[in-house]
Amino acid sequence: GDMTLDAGAVAAKQASEGRTAIGDPDPETWQLAGRVVVDGPWPSEEQLAVTADGLRTSVAADGRFTLEVPEGRDSLALELDGRFVYLDEPLRISRGSLVAGSRVELRAKLGAWLQVELVGTSDVTMEELEAAEVVAVVYRGEPAWKRALVGLGGGRFEARALAVEQLFSVSVSGDTIAGAGAVDLRAFAGEAVRERYEVRRGARVSGQVLGPDDEPLARARVSAARENPLPGSMVSYVDRTRIKTDEWGHFDFEGLEPGTWRLEASASGFLGVAEDVGELVDGDRRKGFLLRLGSGLSITGTVLFPAA
Repeated sequence: GDMTLDAGAVAAKQASEGRTAIGDPDPETWQLAGRVVVDGPWPSEEQLAVTADGLRTSVAADGRFTLEVPEGRDSLALELDGRFVYLDEPLRISRGSLVAGSRVELRAKLGAWLQVELVGTSDVTMEELEAAEVVAVVYRGEPAWKRALVGLGGGRFEARALAVEQLFSVSVSGDTIAGAGAVDLRAFAGEAVRERYEVRRGARVSGQVLGPDDEPLARARVSAARENPLPGSMVSYVDRTRIKTDEWGHFDFEGLEPGTWRLEASASGFLGVAEDVGELVDGDRRKGFLLRLGSGLSITGTVLFPAA
């Protein structure tokens, strides 16, 4: 059955005794004590803390905590920092509203703990894995959310207290690695979700953007695009990576995923151009693409609507 755990705030200093409401006399602090309440079993892997404006204290296995608050701090915004347990918003309390010896209950929610481990192929370094961006996204359903996972070192990442019972995806990206991840993941309250992804080097495509007279074009816009169908769906989306050329017009895309790619280049005052790269596989190195932009004119104007 359900197990109820508390978390609350208490205890103003008992002025008549010159004491804190809980514990021994301490003229420098007053104590805030309480418990955390969740609907459901307490996760065995939970490591929960109560924080308040720079203060922090651990929550015991039965949900109880005691926070030492410096004198002069008479209002606090209580928050929870845990793997599973969270508050939708901070609980704001003032010392004057507390009754000596009383407890204020924090009604918390139970989420999921997402852990992701990245393992690189032999040509991917640990530095590249640790520099990767790992994101969890609810791509359909309400409420939608997007969370960047926090790096823990060694290619490990985590997101704590995720909203649960919604399909979500995990994506891994980086400047020099091919993307990885998964779709249609689901998490439940109090559940630890553990994912492990192999990260590949991907393909590399480089070249140069030139103007009509074959002069290199600095800071021209170049994009690499690939149509990518969603698994089990008739819908597809376009993966698009954008960069700008260097002072000699050179561009270099790294970490492109396998697939059929196309290059597109443009610059102000020139006609854009596109060129098919073709099918790329892991480890491909395609060099020497020359994208020549044509001469063109820019036309500007104003659209006028008839008066009502």
